[in-house]
Amino acid sequence: MNLFQPLVENIRIPAFFNPALLLLAVFLIPAAFGHVPVIPVGNDALSEATVVSDPAKSWAFYGHLKEAGEVQYYRFDATEGERILVSLYASADPEEQDFLPDLVLMGPGIESQGELAVPVEVPEGAGVMVLEGRQPERVTYEPFGPSSFRSLGSIDMEAPSSGTYRVAVYDPERGGHYGFTVGYIETFSVQERITTPIRLISVYRWSGESLALIFAPVAAVLLMGILLIRKKARDLDVSGQLGSLAGLLFFATGSSIFFQMALSLARAPEFSEVPITLLLAFIPILLGTGALAISLGSGPKVKDRIGLLFVGMIGIVVGAGFLAGPLMAIAAGLILPKRCALECAPIVGKT
Repeated sequence: MNLFQPLVENIRIPAFFNPALLLLAVFLIPAAFGHVPVIPVGNDALSEATVVSDPAKSWAFYGHLKEAGEVQYYRFDATEGERILVSLYASADPEEQDFLPDLVLMGPGIESQGELAVPVEVPEGAGVMVLEGRQPERVTYEPFGPSSFRSLGSIDMEAPSSGTYRVAVYDPERGGHYGFTVGYIETFSVQERITTPIRLISVYRWSGESLALIFAPVAAVLLMGILLIRKKARDLDVSGQLGSLAGLLFFATGSSIFFQMALSLARAPEFSEVPITLLLAFIPILLGTGALAISLGSGPKVKDRIGLLFVGMIGIVVGAGFLAGPLMAIAAGLILPKRCALECAPIVGKT
């Protein structure tokens, strides 16, 4: 006998599952990532520089220099007096501890500072400012990913002239994974809110994790959850089964956050910001609890469908459930049970 079966059979919607807390999550998540993560490709020539559409908005580019002396480029437009904030960091992967790339800011009116260690394409008439990467005293813990990295330096200045500015990143001695951030205003579009959690998979790969390691906690939660609810799920209709699977995917998101937090803290034991990560992990678990409670209690009733729809829509906004979970919850909320479809249909020809 499954020791957990009584718990599954008697699951109820918990008191803390309420719309107020879920709506609060909508306002917490937009600031949850700080920078919009981007994986640049094909930017190893000045003419192919990755374009930063808005240099005031916070962007994080996770690049990879494949060999010593390789240069990768970025460009953005700025007006005179506009703030330019760019930062350079590197992976906290122990295998890349000695990787210390440099950043070069090039543009109109810049007073040249520093010397280039490798040949860099410099636009005609542009000044060159070299920021040499320096090893930090400690690794930085990022609670909103969660992740860890080595901060190598930054440039914070006003644009001396209006025009196009370029950034180059290189390392004269070896290749490795670097990060380049630009901007200071943390804002996310709806599309970015939805896709950022998925993009984080590439960020974890950037930090040295294998796909097997990244998805291990997700697979473990899904497998354990399916084993626990399989008997109850057999008696549910399609809506109940979809809602239950959505709940497991939400739980898997929370487990992934906990797992990444543990890995990051092993490299950067900075526990003061852990409560932020715990809060972010709690939100998908809250959604998962609600979805499972509605779906497994006795199968979703018509009046419960709005709850599943609500869970699904909030899940999309906060990036929980790997997008599949929210879509399943919404589908579960839209599918009426066969019994209701018959009982609720108008009786044609009745006198």
